[in-house]
Amino acid sequence: MNAVEPKPGPLKCPDPLTHSKLKGPAYARFPDVERQIAEVIQHPPDTWENLIFANVSRWKSQTLVYLLRRVTSDTRFFGRLVDVIMCRASNNLGYLSQQFDRATVEIIDAEVAEALTELIFLEVPTKASEYLEIAFDDKVKQLAARSSKRYKHHPARYSVLTESNTKNGVAPLDTVATANDPYSLLADRIDQGLVRRLLKAITDPRHRQAFILRKMREWPMWNADPGVPSVLHYFGLVESQRRTVQYWIERAEEEMREAYGEEQ
Repeated sequence: MNAVEPKPGPLKCPDPLTHSKLKGPAYARFPDVERQIAEVIQHPPDTWENLIFANVSRWKSQTLVYLLRRVTSDTRFFGRLVDVIMCRASNNLGYLSQQFDRATVEIIDAEVAEALTELIFLEVPTKASEYLEIAFDDKVKQLAARSSKRYKHHPARYSVLTESNTKNGVAPLDTVATANDPYSLLADRIDQGLVRRLLKAITDPRHRQAFILRKMREWPMWNADPGVPSVLHYFGLVESQRRTVQYWIERAEEEMREAYGEEQ
């Protein structure tokens, strides 16, 4: 008696999107994205990492977002996918350097990363979150445009020397980066990928912004002239709250040191 060959089961299909355009058809991924997703999900999930990273550049960002939302339990693959997606998002923001100084671009980049993370991992999908699987690059630019509005009137890079009655002539809160400080890597722009990862490791947006303004843009902590940009003015704080912002910067540095240690 001849052995019966098992028949292959039906091909798996990507989960459909759930939202619709305003007064229009239902959201739908582009056919090439649908084909890529279908190609991957025919395989067991524990093989997806090797399949994707054998040639990660061939996979569309929309495909990677779909997969990322379904591999949260695989921490290694999850982390690698997050890195690729965030790197692609950052690469889409290069045009901002024509509008803003590099420190402001870093702030906007970090804010976009936060917004993107929230959209990717929403438990209940929204139109905005599903749009990432339709037009990833467009959505990233929308997020950047929204963030950029807050910095439209920011002054360019500003540096100022301050006087102090301390014995060495420099106020501790007004010191700037030195070669031995952990943020010297940021000032020197040695590795822009590393810069972004370290900044994104700062969990509180206020801490990140305070760090960038004080240590990267070298803004003074305080200036009595409201027309002169200063870190305290930026946050709407008064001179007596210098210690609060200094604490934010110290916390940012601690988180960056931890993240840098994990990079080694």
